[in-house]
Amino acid sequence: MKSLSLSVASGKVMRMEGTEIFNDFSFSKVPFVGLGNAKRMKLLEHPYLSDAKPSVYKSINPWNKEEGTMVGLSKNKQVFALLSIDSKAAYVNKPLFDVFHTTIRKNSSTHYGVDIHSTDDYLVPKEVCVEAFPQIFSAVPLDITYNILIDKLITNVPNNNGGNLMMKGTTNRMMNGQIFVPAGEIVDLGPILKMIRRKKAPGYNQDNHLITRHVHLDIRKRLYG
Repeated sequence: MKSLSLSVASGKVMRMEGTEIFNDFSFSKVPFVGLGNAKRMKLLEHPYLSDAKPSVYKSINPWNKEEGTMVGLSKNKQVFALLSIDSKAAYVNKPLFDVFHTTIRKNSSTHYGVDIHSTDDYLVPKEVCVEAFPQIFSAVPLDITYNILIDKLITNVPNNNGGNLMMKGTTNRMMNGQIFVPAGEIVDLGPILKMIRRKKAPGYNQDNHLITRHVHLDIRKRLYG
C-alpha cells in the first residue's frame, strides 16, 4: 500500500494513507453482525422460546413450570416472544374452564394485537376469585401499549355530607399506559386480569363483582433497547 506525505509549515510531516484499500471493498463480503443482532440471534435459541408455537395454545410455562394459556409472537414462523396469560395466578374456587379467552392478530411483521376477554357471566360459579398476572419474554425489545376495561359493582360509597351511602350500582373503569420490554428479560404486566364474583344467594342478599372485561395489548418491536 502506498503512503503519501503531506508537508506543513511547521516542518512536521503528516502521513495520509492511500485509498487503494477501498478499490475492491464490498459490504457484501463483510460478515458483520451488530451487538444487538448478535444478542437477538442468541436469544432466539433460548429454551423459553425453543418449543413455543406461533399461536394461542395451552401449555406449561417454561419459566415457572405452571400450566396456562400461552401466546407466541412470530415472524416467518420463528417465535421471538412468548406471552403467558394466566400461568401465574391466584384462585379461590378455581373453575374448571378458562375464565379469560385470548386472541392474537398480526397487523404487520413488527406490530401485533392481543385481546383478552372475560367469559360469559352465566358460566361463572356463584363464588369465584381469579387474579392472573400476564408475563412476557422476548428476544427483541418491545413496546406494549395497553387498554384495560374493568367492571365493578359499587356497594359502599361514603357520602361526604355525612350519610352512609351516596350511591350504588355498576361502574366501568378504563385504564391505559405503556410498558417497555427489554430483550432477554421476563416482564410481569401485573395483576391486570381479575374475575372476582359472588352472586346473590340465600344468606347473601346482593351480587358483588370486580371483573376485567377486556384487555387489549398493542405490541410493537423496537429496533433498539
